[in-house]
Amino acid sequence: MIRKLSLIALLGLAASAQNAKKSALDKATLEAYVRHLFVMDSRVTVQVSDPKPSEAPGFVQETVTEIYAADFADYELDDKGNKIQKDEIQSITIAVIPTDKTRIMNEISKGCAHGNFDTNATLVQEKRRIPFKRMIYVGDGVSDIHAFETVRRDGGHAVAVYNPAEPQFDQAEMLRSNGWVDLIATADFRPGASAHDWVLQKVRRIRDGIKKEEVAAREAELDQVRKVAPKYIHAWTKED
Repeated sequence: MIRKLSLIALLGLAASAQNAKKSALDKATLEAYVRHLFVMDSRVTVQVSDPKPSEAPGFVQETVTEIYAADFADYELDDKGNKIQKDEIQSITIAVIPTDKTRIMNEISKGCAHGNFDTNATLVQEKRRIPFKRMIYVGDGVSDIHAFETVRRDGGHAVAVYNPAEPQFDQAEMLRSNGWVDLIATADFRPGASAHDWVLQKVRRIRDGIKKEEVAAREAELDQVRKVAPKYIHAWTKED
């Protein structure tokens, strides 16, 4: 089964892609990042498309095919382990239950695959590779409640989407009224739709917040340098 995910990269990455140095838009680099981000099984095949202009001004878009998620098998195995293709789904090959979602989120946040350590290792938000305050979680039902709580508890953002053609609004409103999400919206991510505009605004605010933190960190380092920097001493006094 083939699934597709459109990734939107910041304009700064697009600009650096024009340089000789390898950027995040390099296909091999992006594939490695996506595999780490989604804690993907090595057996999953990933194909990255060529970058193209995004509908969102100032961004570029790439399509990544075969993202790790719950999946089904449309085949059977014979006695020798060979696949026999079938017209109907035969079994579940990968299942993602609610507790798996929070585990995967913590693996991504802590950078477990990047740092080669266990998910249960204690790591404060300030030292995480991707703190929850820089995450946006989009879910569509009660199975996402634990994930909603996890990401919002430490300053992250969550939105519950629903299909207006089905009786799902009451469930989405329940999630909002109980404080599990920041917003409920129809599952429409086209420009001009509430979900699109909200997510884009949060991405920009997260980007601006990262920039401010980097500037503040550099300024703090410079303050330490200024405190110990040698000062010129005149060979004469005011009286002279």
